[in-house]
Amino acid sequence: MNHHVVLGAGPVGSGVASALAAQGTPVTIVTRSGSGPEHPLVTRVQADAADAAALVSLATGAGAIYNCVNPPYHRWPTEWPPMHRALMTAAERTGAVLVMMDNLYAFGPGTPMPMAEGSAMNATGPKGSTRRTMAQDLLIAHTTGALRATLARASDFYGPGVLGAALGERVVPRVLAGKKVSLLGSLDVPHSLSYMPDVVRTLVAIASDER
Repeated sequence: MNHHVVLGAGPVGSGVASALAAQGTPVTIVTRSGSGPEHPLVTRVQADAADAAALVSLATGAGAIYNCVNPPYHRWPTEWPPMHRALMTAAERTGAVLVMMDNLYAFGPGTPMPMAEGSAMNATGPKGSTRRTMAQDLLIAHTTGALRATLARASDFYGPGVLGAALGERVVPRVLAGKKVSLLGSLDVPHSLSYMPDVVRTLVAIASDER
């Protein structure tokens, strides 16, 4: 079976690598520090996600590349573009399916609610524009046949391994302890949340499903 390459070892990247290994798929997980889950089928590699040559070498013969990286929010406009280009180059040169973990920033203000797969990407701010450009680049490259790619969008995470999030360590442990919590946003507005194991299963599924 082809090995898969996972970029990033946060809750999403580690979860994807562990899920793939559990089903018998060899995994190379790539981070700047060489971290990642320990498993006989998981190889941890230290590399820069913006190094296209390194990614091409690591992904040669791979069935899929998972973009599970997430730089600090304030550095999205500067750090995302070179990593995104390197990932697309690796997918184009190796034939591996590029799977991008996406979010909702690309939609921007004024998006009709509830958001839907076909909602227009109208974001204009620095973070939203960065994610909009990434999604558009990916989808256009796939449509034109330059590479094979897919993406999944999720809202705020919760669940195993999720710490720095709206429902992370500041909320869930306090709820379990019967203590008061503070939440971001209006409590009167419905807000979707994404359970980490569901996110992981989705990414693994779309990597190998031609639909």
